[in-house]
Amino acid sequence: MKNYSALFFAFATRYRLRRIAIAHALLLFLLPQYSIAYSYLALGNTGELEEVSSSNPLFQAEPIVWSQNRISLAIDLEGVDAPPNSGISVDNNGWNTAALISMEKWNEAALGFSWERDSITNSGDLCGFGVSEDGVNQIAWSSDYCGAGWGSGTLALTQITYQITEGSGGTRAEIIDIQILVNSSHRWDVYDGPLQYASQNTPTYDLKRVLLHELGHGLGLTHPDDNGQNVSSIMLSTESDTFNLTSDDIEGVNTLYPESASGVLSPIGRSSGGGGFNLFLSFYILIVFVFRRLSVS
Repeated sequence: MKNYSALFFAFATRYRLRRIAIAHALLLFLLPQYSIAYSYLALGNTGELEEVSSSNPLFQAEPIVWSQNRISLAIDLEGVDAPPNSGISVDNNGWNTAALISMEKWNEAALGFSWERDSITNSGDLCGFGVSEDGVNQIAWSSDYCGAGWGSGTLALTQITYQITEGSGGTRAEIIDIQILVNSSHRWDVYDGPLQYASQNTPTYDLKRVLLHELGHGLGLTHPDDNGQNVSSIMLSTESDTFNLTSDDIEGVNTLYPESASGVLSPIGRSSGGGGFNLFLSFYILIVFVFRRLSVS
């Protein structure tokens, strides 16, 4: 005799699983898809800076960006602190040129932002008092990080100063200053393609891709792999064979700095609704993003 109760239970279970599968498929269809992955800093509900992943549809906060769409950088990478050219590439037309190429790559990708070279050169001690709020954005070589050493495997870092302003209209945040420091104690050159090695344990680093990464931080992007995203990106936390912007990086910068409806670059920033913001408190937060080399066995 057949066990009809067991057959019914099996049918009901299959039917329930089928309904769950259909509901799940509908949910995936209705929810926005995030095949592109990037991450950025935003101001959380508690007023703290938080990293936001583009692949998390439940938390799409407004990114913290510059309030202007054109930002100048002071560049003087040919001075006494510059490391010698390693000589593996005939394409190295100078460290300053490498920085300008990296800036232009972001400019070509971004719809609503552009880097420009400042007419001044580096203003001196990048670690001096108040330098993180002096309004001079700089790229420079450094043999250590403000006298404290670089730490194991550090290639470069970006110091970003954010201004947090509280007023009767709420709290807003924006980038006001960046300092990009590159570790001059490593072996450097300028080239495209896979990472180069003088020997198995002596990598030669490409300044263009390192500055491309650091300039991404300067725009407000963070490390996607530190936020659970498995993606090909110049913004990964360690250097790789990627030497150009990827579709993920381009989507990220254009989310942070979209083109205006008229197709003309317009200032990016926080609107106060047309009225005064009635400022009553401003303070600064300095965050350092560190870019490390791949471990070589």
